[in-house]
Amino acid sequence: MKNLPRRAWQICAFGQQSAGMGDVGRMILILGAVLLLVGAALVLGEKLGLGRLPGDLVIERKGFRFSAPIATSILVSLVLTVLVNLFFRFFRR
Repeated sequence: MKNLPRRAWQICAFGQQSAGMGDVGRMILILGAVLLLVGAALVLGEKLGLGRLPGDLVIERKGFRFSAPIATSILVSLVLTVLVNLFFRFFRR
């Protein structure tokens, strides 16, 4: 057993090292920050008129409402694409 890693109990069945409690806590904090940013963007987007752009379909009937924000989806997709590309361009390893 001298060839085993020092912390052999942390090796998973697939040969990868398991995450420690600090890594899990860090991941939960990052996920919480992302959810906070998404929530703030949704609130701000509603105040800016996202969801009511020309090209967003809204069908209202008695007791029924269908909304398909096509133009808003395209706009959000373009903005996120540009932001992700800029992020990877500046933080590439």
